[in-house]
Amino acid sequence: MKKLLFSFSAIALSLTSYAQNWSAVGTGADNSVYAMAVFNNELYVGGSFTNAGSNTANYIAKWDGNNWSPVGKGMDNEVWAIAEFGGELYAGGLFTQADGNSCNYIAKWTGSKWVSVGQNDLDGGVYCLSIFSKQLWAGGAFNTADGNSVSHVAHWDGSNWGDADKGLNDNVYTLCVYNKELYAGGTFQKTCCTTAGYISKWDGSTWSSVNPAGNTSGADGPVYALEVYNNELVAGGNFKDVDGTSAYFIASYNGSKWMSMGPNNGGMDNTVWALRSYSGELYAGGEFKDADGVAATFIAKWDGAKWYDVAPNGNNGMDDYVYCLTNWNSDMFAGGNFKTADGTSADHIADWASVTTSVASNAKGVVVKAYPNPFTDRLVVVLPEGAGTLSSMELYNSIGQRVTVLRSETKGSNLVVLIDQNLALGKQLYFLKVSTTTGTYSIPLNHQ
Repeated sequence: MKKLLFSFSAIALSLTSYAQNWSAVGTGADNSVYAMAVFNNELYVGGSFTNAGSNTANYIAKWDGNNWSPVGKGMDNEVWAIAEFGGELYAGGLFTQADGNSCNYIAKWTGSKWVSVGQNDLDGGVYCLSIFSKQLWAGGAFNTADGNSVSHVAHWDGSNWGDADKGLNDNVYTLCVYNKELYAGGTFQKTCCTTAGYISKWDGSTWSSVNPAGNTSGADGPVYALEVYNNELVAGGNFKDVDGTSAYFIASYNGSKWMSMGPNNGGMDNTVWALRSYSGELYAGGEFKDADGVAATFIAKWDGAKWYDVAPNGNNGMDDYVYCLTNWNSDMFAGGNFKTADGTSADHIADWASVTTSVASNAKGVVVKAYPNPFTDRLVVVLPEGAGTLSSMELYNSIGQRVTVLRSETKGSNLVVLIDQNLALGKQLYFLKVSTTTGTYSIPLNHQ
């Protein structure tokens, strides 16, 4: 009998897949997160906060997967951009001091202290950083770099600042490389030589507009985010039209034409601030609450054909704006002004992480899932179309004894089960018996 039970357990435990859920990043930060980047396999975060975890961290901090730490003494004002270049970490923002030293709007971390970038740095805020043609590019509200005229965009080669054909006529909020050219988005409407409606591209010598249809000079409103997804450039911002194509706050560009994203409204109902390609899908964050007719508060994902919420627990998304997204250690992280992510407490930063899911299916191929596996005090049960209406849920131990009858709360299309801690479950295998109007599903789960 013991041998039979062991064999059954081994087979049952192999019935696993992977789902995702939001989780907190330690105790988070005490104010908004605007920028994130990975450096030396740690996550660096910038924003308007002065504490991260239990540590004083002035506008910038790092997360090693377990703990928050300050980065030197930090800055005297907000950090809006972070990037690695030449094996060193750079931060840009609204600050004029870093570690108590004069560092005007941009600084470099040596590993032990912050230092200035150039002789006189920049004369205005830095909103974005990117790497192009083996140089660090900065965009923002500045007009000079080391005393030289650059107009909102400049490049750093490790020793000197350079301009880009007299730059652009207003602020640059995002930079992205696509098809071997550098694209810039912002509030500008002109380059040195041509009109450029809030988006322009640099080929290494000249800026040009991105309007192949010739209907407008570009977008009809500011562009705040750019990202490459499925060999296309995706732009997000506060526009409703790009080059004559109706596109609400988000649009894609394949190198020859602009396209809307979504079969219904073709976009969002408000501003997009952040874009990130992750695990074959495109994630968007911002101020919106609807993505092409789908309720998705402040964050949504696109699979190439339609939009979805990012809320497996049925709470639609975040409780406030999302300003930045980045990938680290197989997970995606979101930063912003929120304090909860899909109902989970997450102060201004959250981790969209893979969790192991256990499944069971019937003869018709209907699959019922439960996660996380292992579980502690909470389970989420996913009943797909075809599973029928829930009749009951019970928990059994590995020798077939019923432990308890479970109660659940409906969250969207999922069921959330809170485990009574008075049950004193051991660290062992259990079976979740889910009975519906179409059948019974026995899902193997470990308790930890």
